[in-house]
Amino acid sequence: MSLSRAHTVVAAIALSVFLLTAIVLNVVGLPIWLTAIIGLLLGAAAAWRLLSSADDSLLTAWNAQPIAAGTYPTLDNIVEGLCVSHGFALPDMYMVDTDARNAAVIAGHGNDSSMVLTRGLIESIGRMETEALMAHQLLVTRDTPVEDATLSARLVRLAPTLGSRRVLREYVLGDVDVFGGDWAGVQITRFPPGLVRAYQTLLEGSTEVAGVRPASAHLWLDDPGPAGPGVMTTTHPAMQDRIAHLREL
Repeated sequence: MSLSRAHTVVAAIALSVFLLTAIVLNVVGLPIWLTAIIGLLLGAAAAWRLLSSADDSLLTAWNAQPIAAGTYPTLDNIVEGLCVSHGFALPDMYMVDTDARNAAVIAGHGNDSSMVLTRGLIESIGRMETEALMAHQLLVTRDTPVEDATLSARLVRLAPTLGSRRVLREYVLGDVDVFGGDWAGVQITRFPPGLVRAYQTLLEGSTEVAGVRPASAHLWLDDPGPAGPGVMTTTHPAMQDRIAHLREL
């Protein structure tokens, strides 16, 4: 089984730590066998640190809290219904208490996916829009490498410059077909206007979410930075373009 690109980067970092440690300790005169053991331990520790709790650290940074059952019964029913009818795994649901309208999907190493919604999004869309949006997000949890995307948020922060961060993110994530994802999402509900209306709701408000760093912006439905949903960024096309594409279906 081959490593994913994200795990390849982690392995490269662990190997670099091992080699650097071994070289330094060998220079100071420690036996080769001892430098090798220490290098292996430090390399393994570096890999474990990168892989462990990448999703939990993001939830903490975003101040996302679990959505208690019954808080939003319509949302509960829609998500559970889609999972049962289309075979999705039921994600853990979290909410960020902000007026912003946005959503994210994350997953840690070996963990189930988690869906993060802002309060502003939940309270600004109706049942039809909620079903369309949840179908889209659930498809992301099943058909895209969410764990790698989540891990990349931690890896990108290690790059020293904006340019190198962009290159690393593009290498780890590969080609992301946002428009194809929108198309696939509406195949679940068979009703493109539902997702169009949900996206229009994002355009009518702010999508900026406090606490979200640029390194994790790609995990969100729309760019969570100050640019706004109507502006194309390095991680997201302009929302108007996504709407126009859906209207052609």
